[in-house]
Parts: sequence; C-alpha cells; structure tokens
Amino acid sequence: MGKRDRLRGIQKGLLRRGLKTGRIATSVAAAGAKRMVRSSESDDVHFGESLLGHMDEMKGFAMKVGQILSYMDGVLPESTAERLRALQQGSAAIDFEVLKADVELSLGGTVDELFDAFDNDAIAAASIGQVHRATYEGRPVAVKLQYPGVADTFRTDFATLRKLSRLAGLGSQVDAPAIVDELRARFLEECDYNREARWQTAFRERLNNDRVRIPEVIPERSTETVLTTAFSEGMDFYTFAEQANQEQRNAVAEQLFKASFRGIFRYGALNGDPHPGNYLFEDDGTLVLLDWGCVRAYDKDFIDVWRRMARTIIANDFEAFSEVFPETGMVGDKHFDMRAQWAQVLYLYEPFMIPGFTYTPEYVARSKEFVDPRNNPNLRHMALPPEWVWTQRLHWGLNSVLAHLRAQGDWMAWYREILNGPWEPIRIDE
Repeated sequence: MGKRDRLRGIQKGLLRRGLKTGRIATSVAAAGAKRMVRSSESDDVHFGESLLGHMDEMKGFAMKVGQILSYMDGVLPESTAERLRALQQGSAAIDFEVLKADVELSLGGTVDELFDAFDNDAIAAASIGQVHRATYEGRPVAVKLQYPGVADTFRTDFATLRKLSRLAGLGSQVDAPAIVDELRARFLEECDYNREARWQTAFRERLNNDRVRIPEVIPERSTETVLTTAFSEGMDFYTFAEQANQEQRNAVAEQLFKASFRGIFRYGALNGDPHPGNYLFEDDGTLVLLDWGCVRAYDKDFIDVWRRMARTIIANDFEAFSEVFPETGMVGDKHFDMRAQWAQVLYLYEPFMIPGFTYTPEYVARSKEFVDPRNNPNLRHMALPPEWVWTQRLHWGLNSVLAHLRAQGDWMAWYREILNGPWEPIRIDE
C-alpha cells in the first residue's frame, strides 16, 4: 500500500466513527458494569486500560474527554485515572511517512530542505496532532503536525453529540445543544494552528518572566496544520510533583494560579486546556506552558459581571450576591434556590477567603456534593450559558492540579490583586 493510500485510509477511518463509537461505548460500558458488580484494584486498572486504548486510538474529542478525566480528582477511581494519564502525552502516534506528503505540501518544500534535521519518531501524540523533534537554523525545535482529517472527526462527533444533547437536556434549564455548539466552535478553532500561533505569541509577550516561559513560535515553519516552536525540555507534571519539595511545588502553583487568573481578568482570554500534560518543569524551577490551541476570548461586559459577582462572594455579602448572580444568566427558572447556590460558591471561593489555604484532594472531592441531586436542588433549575462552560473547567481543572501539588499560598491576596487589576484584553483577530 502506498503512502497516499494509507493517508486516505486514515481519513476514511476517521470519518467512519459512528459505528466505531458505538462499539467502543459497548466495550467500555461492559468494563464499567463489571466494576459496579465487583469493584477491585485490578478491575479499576483494567477499566482504565480499556478507556486508554480506545480513546488514544480515536484521538479527537474522545481523547480530550479522557485527558480531562485523567486529572479531575474523584471523578474516576485513582487506578483508572492513573492509567488515563498516558493520554496527556498520547502514545498511538501515526507513522510519519503517512503524514510526510501533507507536511511538505503545507510548508512548501521537502522536510530535508525545510529543517537541518528531523526525527521521524514522534515524542508526543495528542488529540489533534503529534509532535516531532527537529533542528531549524541550528536551533532545536518542536514541530506539531495535525492529523489528516481531524477537523472532520470533530464535526462528526459533535453532530452525533448534538442529537444526543437534546435528550440529555430534557427536564433541565440547560440549553444542551447550545453548549455542544460552543464546544464545537472552540475545538474547530483548535484545528487552526495559525490561530494557535497568534495566541501563543500574545501570551508569551505578556506572561513570560524569570519563572514562567512560553516557547517562541517559529512563523517561517508554521502553517494552518503545522506549528513549529522552540523546543522545551523538562520534567513532566507527575515527576515534578513527586520529586519537588513543598516549597518548589508552592512556587510553581503560584505561577499557574497567577497565569490562569491574569489571563481571564486582565487579558480577557482563557486557556481551555489546562491539563498537566501541557506543563513542563525545567531544572531551575522554570514553569513551561505548552499548547495554546483552545483559547476562549471574553468581552468586557462578561468579565465585569464575573468581577462584581466575585467581589460579593469574597466580601461574604449574600444580599449583594443575590442581586448580581442573575446577571450571569445561570438562574434557569423561578424555582432556583439562591441559598443553595450561595453554599456552592462559598465552597468554590474558600481558597480566596481563608488565609494560607492549602489545596488538597479532600477539598476537591467535596465538589461531588454539588452534582448530587440530594444536595443540590438547582440541578434542574440552573441554566448554563455556553460562555460559562470554560470558566467551570478553569476552576475545577485548576483546583485538581493545585490539589495534586498540595499547594499552599496567599491565594486570597493574589486573587484580589488580579480581580481589581487593569483590563488589557488580547484580541488576535483585530
């Protein structure tokens, strides 16, 4: 079989996901049912391996879901989540010879002409592309290559998901199809590496300091489907968390926290992919932030509502909160229980209200109370405007990362400083 035949085979395979998704769902459901009947460490491991294999093979949206599940404390058994952590780097790379012709067409030359050296073996394989090490003008670089047809997999997956979402949203105030449309829009944007390059450059100009580094984009070797950046080396998140002392973990946590909230409150843009696979840790303690493909921009009106709501919470002012919260659009109907919502936000804002707060897995595990209908009367009465989806991922995802580090810090002071800071929005499309 020739290279073009193999490439067409991959593309056709990516488009035949409907039946394959059904088979995978059946297989995973069987493993899950076995866990429910006879839960044990070995069953948790088997379940994780089953999910890992299927999601890594499918790439795209399925792999993104697996990445989220791999670091969200308490969602899956620890042994299962541990197996899924491999998805943060991926393992099932596509043979470079299959991708080579498309890469050369995209960049307008042969690989030998374009780079001083190029390693055909991928060093990481993520949800929409894989990364190769290369040398360009004497510099080590990382070259991210998009999988052929991956944008079509998103369109296929989200077409199916949108149909299912109408059923999932029945009996609630959530516009599930609108949320699916929001997710689809962001994931399709992620397939445009030119857009990612602009976001990465913009954040590099604003967040780079002596403790945080965002790799430089090499525009001469970047296109819509190829992204070349300066190469970064360092420990992965879990190795760092295991080997670093608490002081080092706290220092990194501070930078993660400040970068995340400055992004939203100062620059009006949120990185929607905060999983641990996108962090590296250099020997001198520098934090390297990778992958700027899934970024959601917000306007000033949205951020102003969030700021005013946050101020009422950290002031412990329920009456003021009750006046501001409906402006978020999350009050679904007249049965909405504001007191129950107040209890939830007080939990979420604990780190910003308790001096010297420590993030722990136990703190994160308490979040499960709010998805239990017995504890949360608002599950059927709360709306979720699509733009708030990513803010939820920021809060819950960042909490899980900081809890894994058991991070301690002056979150209260840092959050308030950022919350009351300047508004200097990043706009890459203007």
